Amino acid sequence: MSIIRGYPDVSWTFYWKEYALLTLSIGISIATYFIFGLGPRFSQFGSLSLFFCAVSEFLILAKANQKHLNNAARAVEEGVICIFSKQDKYISIAALIIGLISTIIWGFGAPIST
Repeated sequence: MSIIRGYPDVSWTFYWKEYALLTLSIGISIATYFIFGLGPRFSQFGSLSLFFCAVSEFLILAKANQKHLNNAARAVEEGVICIFSKQDKYISIAALIIGLISTIIWGFGAPIST
C-alpha cells in the first residue's frame, strides 16, 4: 500500500458552501455590531454565527467521511491512499476560530454592554 505525497489539487470552488457560511458568520457579527451595538441583540446574533460555523464544519466532516470511504475502497482495490487537501485544513481552522469567537459573543455579548 502506498500513500500519495503532497496535497491533492482541489479547486477552491469545491468548498464554496463552507466559505459562504463562514463569511456569513463573520458578516452577521459585524453587521449586528454596527446596527445594534453591544447588547442583547449582539449576543443573540452571536449564537447564529456559531450555528453557521457548526454547519460549515459539518459539511467538511461529511466530505471527510466520504474521502475516508473512498480511500478504503481505493486501498483495497489499488493499494493507493490519498491525503486531504489544504483547503480542508484551512476551513476547519477558520470554523474553529470563528466558532470560538461566536461562542464568546453569545455568552458575553450582553454583559459587555453593561
